[in-house]
Amino acid sequence: MPRIHIEPEHYIIPNDLDITNSSYIYGETYPPDIIKCITKTIRDVNECGSFIDIGSGVGKLVCEMSRSFPEMLCHGIEIHKDRYETSVYDLNEEVCNVDFDNICFRKVYFGNYDIIYCCNTVFSKEDNKLLYSKVLNEGSGYVLLYNYDDSLKRYLIASYTITTSWQKNVEIFIFYI
Repeated sequence: MPRIHIEPEHYIIPNDLDITNSSYIYGETYPPDIIKCITKTIRDVNECGSFIDIGSGVGKLVCEMSRSFPEMLCHGIEIHKDRYETSVYDLNEEVCNVDFDNICFRKVYFGNYDIIYCCNTVFSKEDNKLLYSKVLNEGSGYVLLYNYDDSLKRYLIASYTITTSWQKNVEIFIFYI
């Protein structure tokens, strides 16, 4: 099983974020598992022009997507400033078409992306409701989530088990909106 290394400082929640909100807890997925899920499900993945990771942390998945699909525009958004700064600092020439923003998902228009990814396991109930609403009202393409409600059920096309930093076998769901 792959080992997912997380620097201890990435768990620290800065004072400018509300520490009572569980949506800021941090964990990592194993990027090759996500890419495998995408390539198994999306037949013409190279025709997808854009990808967004909502809550991109230090940017590992966004950079791996860029390496795997160099023609795809890959975007990561992260509300935690230190994690965002790490993602920007760690960018190198091996990745292209990558962009990171220090912004909340509430301010991002989802209609600009063919593939939307969000590890929403730690989102609050309110954040998840808003996420699902934005996916349904703005999204047009593939959506990868760890939790969903009945509003998305009819769009479910696949589910897989992946490796994460918090558990070996975590189910992820893929929707087509």
